[in-house]
Order: sequence, then structure tokens, then C-alpha cells
Amino acid sequence: MNTIGNAELSGLRLDFSAMQPTGRAAFLGYGVAQPMQVKLNYLEHGPRYGIGFFADHTGGMFRRESLPAEVGPHFFNYFMQFTSLPEIGDIISYGAEHDLLPRDVLIVLLNNPSIGDGLLNYKRRSNLSHKMLGGWHRYVTSTGPNGFAGFYEWTVGQIKTALSLRNIWTNIASPVRDVLVFEPRRCAEHVGGLELAGWARLLPAGLQEYTALASAAGDAGYTKVLCHLGKLEGLGHDGSAQPRISTIERERHKWPERNALKPKHADFIVEQIVRIDRIAGKTGRKAIFVVPPVLGERPKSEVNRTFTGILKKVPDGIRLIDDRFRFQEQKFFERDDEHPGHYYFQALVKDIIRRGWLVGAY
Repeated sequence: MNTIGNAELSGLRLDFSAMQPTGRAAFLGYGVAQPMQVKLNYLEHGPRYGIGFFADHTGGMFRRESLPAEVGPHFFNYFMQFTSLPEIGDIISYGAEHDLLPRDVLIVLLNNPSIGDGLLNYKRRSNLSHKMLGGWHRYVTSTGPNGFAGFYEWTVGQIKTALSLRNIWTNIASPVRDVLVFEPRRCAEHVGGLELAGWARLLPAGLQEYTALASAAGDAGYTKVLCHLGKLEGLGHDGSAQPRISTIERERHKWPERNALKPKHADFIVEQIVRIDRIAGKTGRKAIFVVPPVLGERPKSEVNRTFTGILKKVPDGIRLIDDRFRFQEQKFFERDDEHPGHYYFQALVKDIIRRGWLVGAY
């Protein structure tokens, strides 16, 4: 068991509960799969929180600061960069079988149907091999998007992932593969420029970064490199995404009139919602489903009309909040139009509390 910063690591096991509130866990030389692996391992080996949040990257900005002070410590964000509603169902199912779930409330963020091809609530999208996601076994007895077609896509995805330049770099060529827990607020203590050999200064910026990290001495050296380059993004002590400090707004999307989402997808999507709600109910927990907004939403678009029809099939009694057509101001988003930020999640929490759905969760 190694100690890095304020967190303990064993393989890819990170103890978020040991991190300081202002700390960040940076994954040096790793791709997107390793933070996802860490989240699943923490669900298995970490403490049981009262409230757990499950989402893909669009839920990354849900932080404890969005909740009342007395509630925040009981919350953890289990978001993963690439996941989907069926995979969240797999994770919750495994967690229920092995008594790993948050104690009281599971908040599940559905994907806004305007994002991507519209099927992020329908098809699995992670190629991560982890027992909570079932590997290839999940396709053996399944049909539809998770039957043979899903197995084929998963197999192709595994091959592409293994042969991708990023994965080859991560597993073979990267000079640094480490997880560093550091304090961005202490960057002022790490002054001075990067000391690179003359030949290294001719490399592209990305390779200069890894060259600097490879020559850095320990945690202090790594922290100096990250502070100098402004690479301050990572995971916070509550599991949330902690972005680099920036005021640059990203380019807006042109949300489509229609995409691949069709009425034929309704039954499977509703089945996943019912599945998760049933698991939560059987284990004495509440499941809350939330559809977040995107900025510039088009309520009358075909994709939104289709999704509205799908939601109407969700059985009465299931806790569902549809925020697609609300919060249409930039302040509710994290410098873009698809990642809800602090003010949105703060409003969401107030709505959940007003409905009485957090009673007994803290």
C-alpha cells in the first residue's frame, strides 16, 4: 500500500475519504479508463455514503458544495467518463448483490436525448472490463442492443481500445503512470520554470509535459510540473470533476431536430429505469431519476417529442425529474452547453428536498 499525497493506493484503489476538501487526484500518464476503474473500486472498497450519484461525464460537476452543509458529507459522485443507463443498472445490480450501495438514496442522471446519437440511455458505451459491468458475460442471455449486436460492438471496442495509440502509450510507452493527490491552492509554493534538456524543448507541448514529469523527483516535482503547466484538473474528494481554472467558454452545439432515438427504443429504456427502481426498493433505498437540461434546448424537436413519449411510459410512483426545458441560462452550465454546473445541481437538490425525497438520507 503506497501513500501519495493524502490518499492511499493499492493498484488503482484510491481512498477519496482520506483526501482534503481542496485536494485533487490527477492521473498522470493514464487514459479515461483508469479513473473509471478507480470509481468502481471505491464503490466496492470505500465507505458507504448516504447518497450516491451515478452518471456519465455530464454529471461530473455535481459536488458537495451543491448540497446543504449538513448533507454534503453524506454524498459521493460516482460519475464515470463514459457510461450509460444499462451500465449504471449493472453497477447498481452488482452493488445490491454484494451490499455495496449507498445507504439511502441513489440519484441516476439520465442522458439528455439531444446529446450524441440520442441512444446513450439505450446502448452500453464503455469498453471497460470490470466485474461490476459483467464483461462479455452480460451479452450471453441478452437480446436487442445488448445481445449479439452488443457483444460484437463490445468486442470491436475492446480491440480498438487495445490498439489505440493512447492505450499503447499508457501501457507501454508513457514514462509516468501514477496518481498524484495535490493541492492547487499551494501552487504558489512551487515557483520556477521547468528545467528541460535542450532537445526536449523541441518536442510538442504534450511530450514536453511527460518529459518533465519523467524527470521530476517525487510528488513535489510532479506538483511543480502540473502547477507550471496549469494542468489542475482531476477528481475531488467527493468524486466530482475538478476542472482546470479557466474562463474560456466552449463552442455551442447545434442540437439536432432528430437523431437515432426512435419510439422503438422506449420499452428497453423504461425497462432499465424500472429495473434500477426495483433494485433500490427491494434493498430499502430510494432511486431518483433526473433528465438534465442542455442550453439551447428545442422543446418541439422530433427527438424531444420522442423522448417525452418514452418518459410517459415510466410507471407512476417512480421518482423522476425532467429538467430538459428549464434552466436555460449560461450560469447553470460549466462554460459550455451540455455540462450542468454548480447552480443547476444546487437547484436540483432544492427540488429533491422540496419533494421530500431526501428525508432520512442524512
